Amino acid sequence: MSAVDAPALDIAGLSKSFGPVQVLRHVDLTLRSGEIHGLLGINGSGKSTLIKVLSGLHRLDGGAIRVDGDELSASASARERHKVGLRFMHQDLGLCPSMSVAENLFVGHYQRRWGGWIDYGRMHRKAAEQLARLGADHIDPAAAVADLGPGERALVGMVRALGATNGSQARVIVLDEPTTSLTLTETERLFAAVRRAASEGVAFLFVTHDMEEILRLTDRVTVLRDGHVADCRDTAGLRVDDLVRMVVGDEFERAELEATAPAGEVLLDVRGLSGGGVDDLSFEVRRREVVGLTGLVGAGHEEVPYLLVGARPSSRLSVSVDGRTTQRPNPRWARAAGMTLLAADRLGESAVPNATVRENATLGNLHAFRRWTGVDRGAEAQRSAGIVRRYDVACVDDQAPLRNLSGGNQQKVLIGRVETSRGEMVLLHAPTQGVDVGSRQRILRAVRELAEGGCGVLVVSNDYEELEGLCDRVLVMRRGRLVQSLAGSQNSRHRILAAAAS
Repeated sequence: MSAVDAPALDIAGLSKSFGPVQVLRHVDLTLRSGEIHGLLGINGSGKSTLIKVLSGLHRLDGGAIRVDGDELSASASARERHKVGLRFMHQDLGLCPSMSVAENLFVGHYQRRWGGWIDYGRMHRKAAEQLARLGADHIDPAAAVADLGPGERALVGMVRALGATNGSQARVIVLDEPTTSLTLTETERLFAAVRRAASEGVAFLFVTHDMEEILRLTDRVTVLRDGHVADCRDTAGLRVDDLVRMVVGDEFERAELEATAPAGEVLLDVRGLSGGGVDDLSFEVRRREVVGLTGLVGAGHEEVPYLLVGARPSSRLSVSVDGRTTQRPNPRWARAAGMTLLAADRLGESAVPNATVRENATLGNLHAFRRWTGVDRGAEAQRSAGIVRRYDVACVDDQAPLRNLSGGNQQKVLIGRVETSRGEMVLLHAPTQGVDVGSRQRILRAVRELAEGGCGVLVVSNDYEELEGLCDRVLVMRRGRLVQSLAGSQNSRHRILAAAAS
């Protein structure tokens, strides 16, 4: 095959393992010049690893990557990949907020005039030309990136990825979840820019969870499942249900879904929650019930627990915990009402990393050990030892700093603290994130035990399989709104995915 006839990107037999775990298994993927190609797959399917191998962050174990027919060496640097036209546009665009649009576009390739002075006028003119090329002529090249909205920043990121301002042209651009923080209007502007660039021969690999976006933008779609290519089809004529079947691998039938009423009185009652990308959300959690809250990345579900405890501002809502109601929640009120939050960033928001295991195990519950002479250190040590023993926390002793423990053991300490805090309404954000398989099972069992002990539990997670096995009900959000409530036999990872994506 001649260079003229070669695909823009040709991935052949790509494999990657981490120790005994094979993450990518002989992946084949081809992008034609000017093609917009979607990449789908559930969490753990291998999408992120594939991107990291393409970028050179991970070295491939086997197979080949070719750009315009030229094979990249396994050790090719980021600079070498950039030189052959392989570019990446991630969620974090990597723009410098304090610099102007033009300065961001020309980083490392500033236009200079006689004497070595930077020629800002020339840079602004060239930047304006490239912005106009993508229909973004409303963006001022002299404006600071910090003053731009998310959609405008995405367009600047696209211009930079194309490379016309830095002396080279992109042949393939990998778009990694670029629309997560964009509105529908901003997303359409970005899509229009992608289509313009594709019409000039640039190939795009569009990685996303949003199936409607796949159908709106792409020419073909490839699905990864368990590290291998499960399917590849033209997107013309496909529907969301077709994509769901391709992703999950099982037959799926859409049905009218109704939640069954669980046992126990209403413990948490939320009405009209708005703010942080959440729009007029109302739901209930009953005593002895585990409720999941999920959606695609950027759906708004991950903001909910922080809005409920007042850690982030909300524009309006009414929240009631066991009859105690407020329109302006704050951490003090949440604690008094019996609401406990375990954040996804456990060390940054829910723990003191340099404090000991014992101190973290009893943090926020010291009133239980208060005596007229001060803190009863013996009772505190007894409580900590009970948590370490009950959750099989691997540590030399509970006087070791929490940061010295593995992620799974850190989380077990914090789950133990939640269980013994006497809180009635428990909010858990990504409770098994970054933990090993053994710790994961122990943590999930502890969540069920919290509910069986009389608590209400809200679990916010992007792991659909985990929610299927753990929750009595799963609430699915899309673009800030609640779109589905799944209970009983309707609560399956297949239906969660379908509700989130359609």
